Amino acid sequence: MSEQILPRLRREQEEIKPVIENVICKLLDGDAAKRANDFVAYLRANGLPPKWASLNGWMARNKGDLCGISVGNSDVKTNSWRVTLYLNHLNTYGELVASEGLQGIIWDGIFHCTVNQQNGCDPSKSCAGGDNRTILGKEIKNICRWKRGRKTFINNPDETTLKGIKLLLNWEINARKHA
Repeated sequence: MSEQILPRLRREQEEIKPVIENVICKLLDGDAAKRANDFVAYLRANGLPPKWASLNGWMARNKGDLCGISVGNSDVKTNSWRVTLYLNHLNTYGELVASEGLQGIIWDGIFHCTVNQQNGCDPSKSCAGGDNRTILGKEIKNICRWKRGRKTFINNPDETTLKGIKLLLNWEINARKHA
């Protein structure tokens, strides 16, 4: 992709703030498009309409950022999408996560430190390296200390993972109501 196309595409999206379904149909097809559209429909049905936030990125909010959706990374069909969860109250419903066997969604989606690697860290920020934290009873090493380490990323979720994501979102919303 030409480096000139991304700034142009970002400007276009900033002006029109596209509806996510219009971008899904351009960049995803088959099962990926169906799963992404079904997930967006779930969000809308639950009063969490995704609002355009950045280039090919939308955010559903509930008392702050709750769930982000990224579709592709340009204007080229890649059939790739990602759900980003902001589970700020995970500790309050950790037992539910364990009882449903959903820890893997969280553990597998942790962003690890990439200091001195050019594949994800913000080069304009100083970095002290990764952090070790216990999450849902498991010690996780080398978690990014920057804001990426406070989110859970799920790339190309399948149907089973999406069911788990929906449970996690419902529990997070309930926890936010009582916080």
